[in-house]
Amino acid sequence: MVRVARGFVRTDAAAEEVAQQTWLAVLEGLPRFEARSSLKSWIFSILVNQARRRGVQDQRRDRTEAPAQDLGHGDPGDPLGRSPWVAESAGPERDLLAAEIRRRVERQVATLPRKQRLVLILRDIQGWPSGDVCEFLALTPGHQRVLLHRARLRIRKVLVPYVDSPTDRENQDDL
Repeated sequence: MVRVARGFVRTDAAAEEVAQQTWLAVLEGLPRFEARSSLKSWIFSILVNQARRRGVQDQRRDRTEAPAQDLGHGDPGDPLGRSPWVAESAGPERDLLAAEIRRRVERQVATLPRKQRLVLILRDIQGWPSGDVCEFLALTPGHQRVLLHRARLRIRKVLVPYVDSPTDRENQDDL
């Protein structure tokens, strides 16, 4: 829940507050739950509404500050703080490279349009199935695929310099 909220707010602390507010709203609204959708979808719709409201409030407070998106340096339950973006490394050079890649990817994710960012976070970071993402964001399967594809293309642009060798790029130019 915190990671989803993080797509709307600027800080980890704000995302944690949104998650707490969501649970309070869920407890208050539980008697009114009509089961027209799954409980998970209902809870996450409350979360998104809470997060949007908080995000708008934060933007009004300080419009001059650029968003500092940090999609998490790992799972909050992970004491090592490993990033969901980069596999474990072996050595200081790889750690430095992994940190640089993570920063670039996080900056790129922060620039994505909101729906692309949410679909990317839910599918690739949270691991939600396509159907759940469609239901949660009220998207058609085709629209969800397009949003995810576009988001991944923009992230791929950041990663290309790290995975393509110069000879690979030269061979692609010849095609």
